[in-house]
Amino acid sequence: MRFGLVALALLALGAVTCQFAPGTSPTSTAPIPADVQGTLTYQRDGNIYVLPLATKAERKLTDFPRSSPAVFSARSPDGSRLAYVRTEGMGSVLYLANADGSDPRKWLDVSAEGATIEWPRWTPGGDALIYTYHGFLMEGTRILGELFRVERLAPDAGATPTVLIEEAEAPTAAPT
Repeated sequence: MRFGLVALALLALGAVTCQFAPGTSPTSTAPIPADVQGTLTYQRDGNIYVLPLATKAERKLTDFPRSSPAVFSARSPDGSRLAYVRTEGMGSVLYLANADGSDPRKWLDVSAEGATIEWPRWTPGGDALIYTYHGFLMEGTRILGELFRVERLAPDAGATPTVLIEEAEAPTAAPT
């Protein structure tokens, strides 16, 4: 089995926690080179944070319970939207929100399938998201195998995922 299955099981049981080395804090940052600019978006302790590199003033955007953490996030190329994945039940849900985390709405829910959405990335034009769909081949309660595929989803209301590539994961997209 792949690491994802083990991680999902541990997360569901609440067995995964983050520890920091003595004398450090989660807001400690290393020196950032002058040519690195913009805003970092990342997850810590199941929540989404942003760090504008010009000010280094970290902000926590979400306040999720440990039972339903954010595990992936992706800021749109123009910085106006935030897509993120939360663990819910035995699967995950993809959300779309404003850049500051406000107005979150479910975009795609695969939790009832026991599947997860992983590695979301915006297309270069910001018109869609590509991600890994990670499902399981089941016989009763027995896992027979795993299913990975790259899918695309537009943020339009009522849009359905389009399978781009079977047996693939962790997509990225470039304009050329």
